[in-house]
Amino acid sequence: MPLNLAQFVASDRRNAWIREGVLDIYVRRHNLWIDQRGVLVLALANMASRKPGKGAYRKFLAELQHSLPQEFAGIFVECIHNERLYEFHVKLGGWKPYGFQADHSLVWFRP
Repeated sequence: MPLNLAQFVASDRRNAWIREGVLDIYVRRHNLWIDQRGVLVLALANMASRKPGKGAYRKFLAELQHSLPQEFAGIFVECIHNERLYEFHVKLGGWKPYGFQADHSLVWFRP
């Protein structure tokens, strides 16, 4: 059985598949080089929903932004291949492009 996000954070695992509701998300503790310093972020690297289009990811992300564990400076969403999902993050505000524009990676830092 996959871990949930709280179990992953409490563990010493570097990466894992987690299950939050209808979402399966591959997460990892990831160091990014930002403004000439390394910061630890929670990377969301792959996602699948058992009920797509029902707002599960939007709800998960909203909750995560408000309750991001203190060990993480922000959230990193890697290589978004769905243009609508990329635009969704941009419309949320606070997300910044990271890396090459072609891979649509985004990063959000806690305020």
